[in-house]
Amino acid sequence: MKRARESSIDIHVPELSDMLRLWGEATAAKGVPPHVTLLYPWRTPPVNADDIAALRAAIARIRAFAIRFVGIEHFTARALYLKIADQSPIRALMQAIHAAFPDSPPYRGEFLDPIPHLTVAKASTEAELDRLQQELSFTLGPHLPLSIDVRFVVVMEEDAEGAWHSAVELPLAL
Repeated sequence: MKRARESSIDIHVPELSDMLRLWGEATAAKGVPPHVTLLYPWRTPPVNADDIAALRAAIARIRAFAIRFVGIEHFTARALYLKIADQSPIRALMQAIHAAFPDSPPYRGEFLDPIPHLTVAKASTEAELDRLQQELSFTLGPHLPLSIDVRFVVVMEEDAEGAWHSAVELPLAL
């Protein structure tokens, strides 16, 4: 039995695509650019116009902002991520979206208060985690801190083959 397709609401960070290509090949092959997840999973694609309108209304008053990536950290032995200095604008977006869609808890409710981040690489062992963290620190460290302007959020949809596509970009207030 095939699993249901998914969608997400993200902040895309295409400025990091070239820099992160070596570690994000698996997700890039599925059409997923470097991103900060605001809500996953959301709706079964295709997302309907009413949900898009409700999302647009939920974020309408949130102003564009900058994300400042300041370090490389890990959650477990499985995920390395870029740490964000001031998480408050992202948390405001997450809270506004969750208020509009309380039936869609982030990460299926597994994490009640998810930490805004940009996943860079995944490891299967502690040794692999250490190796990846050293590589990333050597390669990305000199570029940090790094600021990226955020002017819109993106709804991503998974297709029947498992590839992801940008369905709609919704602007933040200026």
